[in-house]
Amino acid sequence: MRICPKCGFRNTQDTPECPKCGVIYAKVEQVRQNEHVARQQEATINQKVEKEMSNQASDESYLLWEQEVRHDRNAYPLIGVLSTFFVFAAAIFGIGCIAGAVYFWDSLTQFGFVSNRDRIFLVGAIALTDAVSVGSLLAIASALTLGRDIANNTRASREYLFQLVTTKQK
Repeated sequence: MRICPKCGFRNTQDTPECPKCGVIYAKVEQVRQNEHVARQQEATINQKVEKEMSNQASDESYLLWEQEVRHDRNAYPLIGVLSTFFVFAAAIFGIGCIAGAVYFWDSLTQFGFVSNRDRIFLVGAIALTDAVSVGSLLAIASALTLGRDIANNTRASREYLFQLVTTKQK
């Protein structure tokens, strides 16, 4: 028994065509097989194209990214210098404050006119001031770098949008 692919008629006879609608079973089967082969070929071609496009896109993306990184490093050189200066200033200030606190502790201990509780309070105040100062210097350095990065990203976004607009106009 065959079921007609066109009208759904159940053919109990062994005929090469549907008795109800006249479809020839062999031709329908051949068309389906050709469609299946065509879909497989199309899928293979699509996979090859996608693979080639992804390789090409990743290579181009990497080159563009590398170019952007170089441009970002070279842009605003004064910001990089100032940021580095503030990081080093924070390190030097921190080390200086720690050395000063140790010297101050020794001085207070030698004179002996300050109680232990007062010494601990004074050294704690120096350490807190040191931490706040170093943190402020590092925050300035980070803010300068962040500002530069925001400016670079804004510039890159403008250039990208300009390229999109000019490409679509062509």
